[in-house]
Amino acid sequence: MNELKSEEESIIIESNEGTSKEEDITVALDTKEEFSDVQYIVRSKYSEKFLFKYAWANTLRFPIILVHLLSILAFIGAGIYYILSGNLSFMGIALPILGLVLIPGMLFIANISVAKTMKRAYEKYGMIGDFTVDFIFGRNIIMRNSSTKMVSIFEYSEIKRMFTSLGLIIIETQKGYRILLDTKGFLKGERSTFIKDIQKIIGRKAVNADVT
Repeated sequence: MNELKSEEESIIIESNEGTSKEEDITVALDTKEEFSDVQYIVRSKYSEKFLFKYAWANTLRFPIILVHLLSILAFIGAGIYYILSGNLSFMGIALPILGLVLIPGMLFIANISVAKTMKRAYEKYGMIGDFTVDFIFGRNIIMRNSSTKMVSIFEYSEIKRMFTSLGLIIIETQKGYRILLDTKGFLKGERSTFIKDIQKIIGRKAVNADVT
């Protein structure tokens, strides 16, 4: 047992529930590489407020937004044309201002639309109201859904990249996105430190890891 511990380091994950239960995820580490003291569990609370945050992180990815932005740029371009042509009329001033005002307005409308679409999709699978999802990083990434009681597992090899947006941790996989929002903080580590450590695991695929 001591030999095993000399080759591997255990990362203790405390449950955020009211119990004292602990889960031990053992990840094989490179002896030359030090990991910060971070607990590799993220509890995300999904609610309508979260959906709006999620939608903001994804709004610009939808093609309809391109149409909105092109329309806005057309207003701004028309105004600039009026100004450059020496015609400082009401239209030359109003059009650029209108375009600038429309940018946040159209994005807000699009955000509401995306959030409502997501909410309908959640309701389709019985996920109504607030629910939590636990993400556990070990040999695989395990997702536990408190609403549907489902447990999903996806491989590190499916991950294309990780990034942050609007306070969310976004994992882009081959099949879509996994959005993480830790509602209670990362305990012993900051968000950036957490991501760096997880990226180290992803980089090595944690092929020798054991999940207990």
